[in-house]
Amino acid sequence: MKTIKSNFNAQGLVRIDSDDLKLEIKFESSQIYLNVISVNPRNLKTFFNLSDLRKLVIDVADKLAFWKFDLTVTWEGDELAYLGQHANPNILQKFIVAKNVEIKNLKGFAKLLGGRST
Repeated sequence: MKTIKSNFNAQGLVRIDSDDLKLEIKFESSQIYLNVISVNPRNLKTFFNLSDLRKLVIDVADKLAFWKFDLTVTWEGDELAYLGQHANPNILQKFIVAKNVEIKNLKGFAKLLGGRST
């Protein structure tokens, strides 16, 4: 199968509002901003285990990089991660996570996923 690369210029704002998850996704050219407004981590755990979530994040990050997009994930005013072509993970993150995923706030990620942040 042949893959065709194209350039996209996305603009706009999408809001997702459910009992378990509230998000804002803002598109500005090749930059995407994902703002997690609220989340019920107990219900998220029924959909994903951490291994599945890790695979999903890596897959999304690789696709974003391929299409020359970047995604910034924020929650409670903190930048948690960058995914995509301009992610700049440290050596340990490259080894443990992936080359297109930069974790900015590990405690924030753990808290978002329902873990403890001490």
